[in-house]
Amino acid sequence: VTDAIHPGDNVLALRVTEHTLTSDHLDQMSSYADFPLGGIMRKVWLLNVPAAHIGSLELQTTFAPSLKNATIAGRVTVLNQSDRPLAAGTLKLMLTDPFGKVLKSAAYMAGVKMAPWERVDMPLSIHIDDARGWNAERPNLYTLAVELSDGGTVIQALAQKVGLRQTTVQGPALLINGRPVKIRGTCHHDSDPLLGRAVTPELTRRDLTLIKQANLNSLRTSHYPPIPELLDIADELGI
Repeated sequence: VTDAIHPGDNVLALRVTEHTLTSDHLDQMSSYADFPLGGIMRKVWLLNVPAAHIGSLELQTTFAPSLKNATIAGRVTVLNQSDRPLAAGTLKLMLTDPFGKVLKSAAYMAGVKMAPWERVDMPLSIHIDDARGWNAERPNLYTLAVELSDGGTVIQALAQKVGLRQTTVQGPALLINGRPVKIRGTCHHDSDPLLGRAVTPELTRRDLTLIKQANLNSLRTSHYPPIPELLDIADELGI
């Protein structure tokens, strides 16, 4: 839509057909939750990014054997989708603990130089002393701020909640951050008597709050993707 939109208000018109060759089959994917699929079930938004921008952020946590210190490792993908090189780029990462304290020991900065229309995958490794791990009883969440600058000017800034969690399997045991955990879960559908599958973040938070009140620590999503907010709410509540 880039070439079609203009400054100010724009109108996007849609025509939705309730019955198609496949819709009736999809409506009844769950015989106990038969909702018509006509309409828009998810939020729709347009995202504008700079020509040079962060394409993806991949993170993984590893704990030391003592379980006191942790390392966040991964990579940041930077894309330059322009005819101009990025000669003075800088990538800066800053980690804030669950109490809002900036961890100076977990700061990360690297130079970025990119030719026009180039992609760069930058590895990262952030060490954390006295790490507070994430689990269902204590869902500690850090905040990772990412800034991409060009010539000292910030051109893009992102923030991502991060739970320090290392999942391993030893024999029959599932270990979260080195400690065995028993999974007590339930299945979850995006469904509401009035809204069908067009659920809201507020309804999802209510569902997950009830799951926690029932002393459960996990859920199984269904055969379609849940609303994106479900993952963030589960991280926050400890599921």
